[in-house]
This record gives sequence, C-alpha cells and structure tokens, in this order.
Amino acid sequence: VARLGRGQDQCTSCHQSDTDSTLGLCATCHTAEFQQWGHSVHAALVRQGDQRAPVCTNCHTPHTMVKGEAASIATVPCKSCHATIFAAYAGSVHGILRAHGNAEAPLCFNCHGAHDVAVPSAGLGRTPVCLNCHTEAVESHRTWLPNVDLHFTVVSCPVCHTPQAHRVVDL
Repeated sequence: VARLGRGQDQCTSCHQSDTDSTLGLCATCHTAEFQQWGHSVHAALVRQGDQRAPVCTNCHTPHTMVKGEAASIATVPCKSCHATIFAAYAGSVHGILRAHGNAEAPLCFNCHGAHDVAVPSAGLGRTPVCLNCHTEAVESHRTWLPNVDLHFTVVSCPVCHTPQAHRVVDL
C-alpha cells in the first residue's frame, strides 16, 4: 500500500464506506479513463447486466498498481477472460517478439485500447489498426501487389500475415 503514496489516509481515500461502488470510486480520481471505459465493449456488457463483464478491478489490482509500470506478456489481465484468443496472440509474431523480450511488440491493449476497449474488426476494420504502427505497409506493398488500395480495403492484414492462426469469433 505504501507504493501508492496516498499519505496518512491510504485506506480511507478509497474505502469510504461499505456501500461505495467500485466504479464510482475509480471514477473519482480517474475521470478520463472512466469516460473512455464508458465507451468500451466492456461497459456495454455491464449496462446489459452481464455479471461477468470486467470493471476496473478485474484488470487493475489497486493495492499493487504502480502508475507507469510496464506491462509484460506475463501480467496481461486480458488473458483471464480471453484465454483462447490470448493463446492465439502468444503464437503470433507480436506475441513471440514480446515473449522474447521485445518491449516494442504490441500487447492486447495496443490494438484494442486500454480503457476504451474495442473490437478492431468493428468500424473501420483491422487494417487501419495495423497501419497505426506499420505506417510503411501500403507503400511497401505497392512494389509487388496489384490493386493495393483495393486489397487494403477488402482484405485485412491478418489474412495474409497470420495464415496459420486459428480463427476465433468472439461474440
């Protein structure tokens, strides 16, 4: 608890009464993150009454959380609920790079968002998510791929770049 640096009232700054809701308490200090979470697929599940839907404390352990602490593949909270998808990620190029110590390789929240968790295949699709990091991809494909713009519009990057991946539809 001392790592939180809250001073004399370490416990009472969060534990004000037995009836305080976890979400309300988190929102008190973490307003921006709470607003982002409110637009997430997780928040939508909470609003639908899904008792399994994650809230702040499912991903963050408040008594051991350190601001700015680097996430590792071993501590990604996503795998608690998404074990099958996480296993597929661990076998992907990003997962393999991360497991071998490449801290630049993306973890789940780099593509899906940390608080505003979204499904990359919804909305604009996966390709724009990939192009956020792989900014040179379109131009490098122009050297050999015909109709690049059409390909990038209708075929998502993982179709070619993870052909061995086990496809999962997560509803």
